[in-house]
Amino acid sequence: YQRRVHGDRLIGLLRMHYPILILLFTVLSVVQSNDIDSCTLDQNLIDTHIQILSSDKFAGRAPGTPGEELSVNYIASQFAQYGLQPLGDNGTYFQSVPLLGVTSNNPSTLDLSISHLSQTIKCTPTVDYAFTSETNAADIIVSEANMVFVGYGIYAPEYNWDDFKDLADADLSNTVLLMMVNQPAALTVAANDTLYYARWTYKQEVARRRGARGLILIHTNGTAGYGWQVVSNGYVGEVVRLRDVDCGPSDASQSGETCQPLAFFGWVQQYIAEKLAISLGSTLQNWFELAETSMTTSKQLIPMKLDVSVSHSADYSYRPFFGKNVVGVLPAQQEFPGKEGEHVVLMGHHDHLGTRNGSIYHGALDNASGVAMVLLSAKYFTCKRNTSFLQRSVVFFCPTGEEAGLLGSAFYTRNSPVHYPVTKAMSAIAFDIGNAWGATDDMVLLGAEKSDFKDVFSQSLSTIGLTLSSDPFPAKLFFFRSDHFSFAKAGVPSVWVREGIKYRFQPPDYYYNVVQSGYFAHQYHQPTDAFNATAIKLDGMVQQLMATNDVIARLASDPSLVVKCNGKCY
Repeated sequence: YQRRVHGDRLIGLLRMHYPILILLFTVLSVVQSNDIDSCTLDQNLIDTHIQILSSDKFAGRAPGTPGEELSVNYIASQFAQYGLQPLGDNGTYFQSVPLLGVTSNNPSTLDLSISHLSQTIKCTPTVDYAFTSETNAADIIVSEANMVFVGYGIYAPEYNWDDFKDLADADLSNTVLLMMVNQPAALTVAANDTLYYARWTYKQEVARRRGARGLILIHTNGTAGYGWQVVSNGYVGEVVRLRDVDCGPSDASQSGETCQPLAFFGWVQQYIAEKLAISLGSTLQNWFELAETSMTTSKQLIPMKLDVSVSHSADYSYRPFFGKNVVGVLPAQQEFPGKEGEHVVLMGHHDHLGTRNGSIYHGALDNASGVAMVLLSAKYFTCKRNTSFLQRSVVFFCPTGEEAGLLGSAFYTRNSPVHYPVTKAMSAIAFDIGNAWGATDDMVLLGAEKSDFKDVFSQSLSTIGLTLSSDPFPAKLFFFRSDHFSFAKAGVPSVWVREGIKYRFQPPDYYYNVVQSGYFAHQYHQPTDAFNATAIKLDGMVQQLMATNDVIARLASDPSLVVKCNGKCY
């Protein structure tokens, strides 16, 4: 009797909720069909991923915040759904990255005193300068330190270049180095190519190795590749760095080389440097011209000790925490003998700038779009696994801390998984700021000239009717500004897949007016980089995915295909 009653109730419930059950079954069937069984690139999923990751709920995805936790859990859930194997800590998709948040508690001070004139240039934080500290000291007090202008701050004996000629064994413990960013024209080794010596992170490394007290970089839009607002935004609120500073490889240019954290590091506005030069009877243009002629045999005045004393004070608090890289792998079905562990890395950083001064920096294109493309590529290859044969594994990697200086990827390359060490990475490819402006007839591949990737990608591009274009703005140093570069420093042939410059059905100046003068001038690293379904054109990202997936498929299925760097990978 009870079984009959329960059965009648069950039948009644089924009849009552029949329409809902049918709808639920249909939705689940569609999700399963679209998300797992279909190997086509569903551009609507790009839209969905970007919208979710750049929503207010994720609050800008800054490292060490609830927004990062939401982001990494979302990415990991997608990796799990597609069947990627975890490559993080303790059988998870997460690799913990030891980071330190540095916050200036009170307005700092910076005084540049011209000794012989009894004149002082008093600077205002974030307006005239933007500094942080590499130490763990709560109070930073620098009083009347010396200042030396070292031009571009480059020591490159292989190019007969030395900006530190007279400082080889000098004690710089009470000296602040004043440098330009970028590189001199004489160090341009090939068309559309730049050297790591140009990047501000190199300037940090060389200043640490020299044991300097502090480092000040002169900002100009042309030499930095971006405006002052991008710099100042990076120093508002908490500044994140790795807990251990990196001095890079030894340059063997001085005895007793050290690796000294800088008491302070940062930038000054161009007009502050101009005011300083004029006070010393020169001009900034003259200093720049001197910096262009600093060969080791030069009689020029670089390095140049300035009649300036530097005083700086700041009050900092520190927050140690762990950011999270997300990493999964699609293992090879059968590895070629002698090539065990070989793999291809596809990456897109998940972090952005968080919330600052009450505004959410959503990072829809930078870089929710890149994560979306990594996820679609992971979906594509796990689906194709049933019909293709991989002899190299594919690692899908979403690092943290890119915006703070490629922190998560730098940590990963020094602490890569045991079974997939970075020494076995055959190539690394980055998605960062997807092409949201429409289909193109070409594509830019940053780093193509540094390895055989140029030929490999050109072949894949030709299959979809595209050609390869050179970097239109090499002086902006984009090659050094995304996570693939950490792999290049580790000796891995690495590239960043960027948008093309020849847009279909658009006027010839569309790229410069819409992409460069539009997005990069007014939305890049601003709260306005937010999801806009009507503004984002997905067909450009689909082109990037199609070409990149073809390259990965060829590299993963043919162990005889090897990409080699042209000398150094960077």
